[in-house]
Amino acid sequence: MYIFIVFFYFTFVLKLFPDGIGRTLNLMYFQEGIKVVPSLNLSTLKQGSTFNTYIRTKQKDTRFINLSFREGGIEITKKVIVLLPNSELKFRFQIPLDHKVKLEYLGKEAPLLFWNGELIDETTVLISNEKSTLSLKSQGKEIILTRLTLDPTFRAFNKKNFLFTVVDSLRADVVGFNGANYGVTPNMDEVAKTSIVLGQHLVNSAWTRPSTLIFFTGKYPSKTFINLWDYPIFPSEKKAFYESKIFPLPALLSSLGYKTIMIGNNPFLTDLRQIGIDVGFEEVYDFSLLANDTPKITNKFLSLLNEWEKESRPLFIFLNYNDPHKPYEPPYEFLTKVKGQMNEKKRAYLGEVAYVDSELGKIISKLKEKDFWEKTFFLLTSDHGEVMDPVHAISKFTGVYTLFGHGQGLYEEDIHTPFLFRFPNQAYGIRVNKVSRSIDILPTILDVLNIDYEEKEYDGQTLVPLWEGFETQERVYYGETRGVKGVRLGGWKLMKKTYEFHRLGPAWSGEIGDEKEYLFRYGNGEREENTYEDPQKKEELRKYFTLGNTEKTLYCFRIFSNQMDKNSIQIHISTRYGNVVFSNDKFESIQDEDVRVIYKGLIIKKTVEGKFEKKYCFFSYPDIFVPYINIFLNGRNIQRGEYGVGNKDIYPENCPITSEHCLPLYLSNQKNPPLPKKFRIQFWVVSPKIKIQTEKVILEKEALDILRKQGYVK
Repeated sequence: MYIFIVFFYFTFVLKLFPDGIGRTLNLMYFQEGIKVVPSLNLSTLKQGSTFNTYIRTKQKDTRFINLSFREGGIEITKKVIVLLPNSELKFRFQIPLDHKVKLEYLGKEAPLLFWNGELIDETTVLISNEKSTLSLKSQGKEIILTRLTLDPTFRAFNKKNFLFTVVDSLRADVVGFNGANYGVTPNMDEVAKTSIVLGQHLVNSAWTRPSTLIFFTGKYPSKTFINLWDYPIFPSEKKAFYESKIFPLPALLSSLGYKTIMIGNNPFLTDLRQIGIDVGFEEVYDFSLLANDTPKITNKFLSLLNEWEKESRPLFIFLNYNDPHKPYEPPYEFLTKVKGQMNEKKRAYLGEVAYVDSELGKIISKLKEKDFWEKTFFLLTSDHGEVMDPVHAISKFTGVYTLFGHGQGLYEEDIHTPFLFRFPNQAYGIRVNKVSRSIDILPTILDVLNIDYEEKEYDGQTLVPLWEGFETQERVYYGETRGVKGVRLGGWKLMKKTYEFHRLGPAWSGEIGDEKEYLFRYGNGEREENTYEDPQKKEELRKYFTLGNTEKTLYCFRIFSNQMDKNSIQIHISTRYGNVVFSNDKFESIQDEDVRVIYKGLIIKKTVEGKFEKKYCFFSYPDIFVPYINIFLNGRNIQRGEYGVGNKDIYPENCPITSEHCLPLYLSNQKNPPLPKKFRIQFWVVSPKIKIQTEKVILEKEALDILRKQGYVK
């Protein structure tokens, strides 16, 4: 009888509330079917805070912020809601509900709650299948809400926690579970005995910011709008990231009811400075400002365990150790643990590996003691490797000395990292020696957490079929990092010098040089030192370069004439940075008798008489600057409103320059403008994309200090 009642209740609730059953609704994040009702009494942005970009309203709502403060040198950022005295925050629901309100706030005064205009409290069950409204009102004092969720009265599933651990700069060949004999990873090796170990795991970028963004976006770096060349993030990049369809993993999981937390040393995971981006963590504890941060990260994790024991939501925790990132300065006791003969630099690096492994051992031991371990998925990997082979000391791609460093190439030692994954209550280990990639991690997490997703949203694919033995084909590796992109498949690797990812700054003045390709063999003792000439193999691998962002802006001219007058036309196209490339509609470089290539530009010269129509196209490379256009007719530089379409004249017959539709360039949305009725030089843009233009970002001293401390800049 009891079983029947439970089954009936479950079936009834599931049928009645298909969108809400068992799901916590976190109102600090965007939710389908839930709208924030606009209000005029918005608060001012608090000092040291930024906008919560994952509340997507028509205008930035400054009640939803990332509140930042420091405690003992730890930079703490939390997503909060600020209610000014005597203000109201209103949510409108168009999804079924069977939930209770859960509030946490700073101070003693709680907001008043109103459900469809009726005063309620936190014990009230919000049941609705119609349009409904929840209002929060403050009275005499400002209220800062640190949690506002609707918790379901019936949970369909018992969700597990997820601990995602990254050990910065950890090479695959130094951990015991991959066969190393240095003796520096006993705790990781013990976990590996009951984990899935992927022996050929490769990261798709070779320095921290783009590699971390791969974890959380599931996209190649060139598709995230955030540059992978320099440390500063330009305002237009940040704007494009937040306004795009990218919904990073921490924000997605938070919106689905997980409590998402970052603890570690990674300055690229908040947008407080101009070097990082907010990926949606509910709480961030960043140790980038502190020296000897490794044990402090551990202690913070352990101190928060008591809070987490009381948490009703499942946890998603990103634990990020900066060691063994250079400079290598391990405590002496860990140097003595390193086995074997080697140079002092490598010994110091391995000493830091042993140091981090010891700290991980403390965390795993405490998780077991607190009965968390068997309720938690555990993933351990790294964001990149570390160059230790002298043959790779000077990058072929950037010219930077990179021995005992990273980020300047895609050699095996740059990209081959450890990977182990453990399910709750997993009793045995599995080893898979097939290629896996960091681009695959996000869809894998969604898969094991039973979260539906569209495969086309991500560039990777779940690893579950790989470790279940259903895959026979090798996964294609494509990677991007500073000044280089590469493809790896079937024992061959093609790497190409590229300027696509460059930004102006100390490392690049705007000049374009040779973009050489290098073909290497890998595996079987190959050091990726000797290059091979095999045109067929290069062509076979080169086609995979299209896996990155191939989007460019195509600019086109059309000269049209139907009159007998003779007109001499010159069109000057130039750029201060990079090159201008004359091309066809497929962005393939072509030649034309009317077009002359000059330094950083093109000159199109044509004399027309009688009936004439011809189109010319070009693009900028790298595609981050709008080129300069000058149109001359019979020797005279024509002005707006005369004979041109574009930056000289948008569309002269129908578009006065005061119109908001008269943009600097005529945006055709990949369609040619209609043929004019009389002589015209028409100019339009196909598939316009973000442009950096001449934005300048000067890093504040604190950001530079962090980058210096971590060995990124000198």
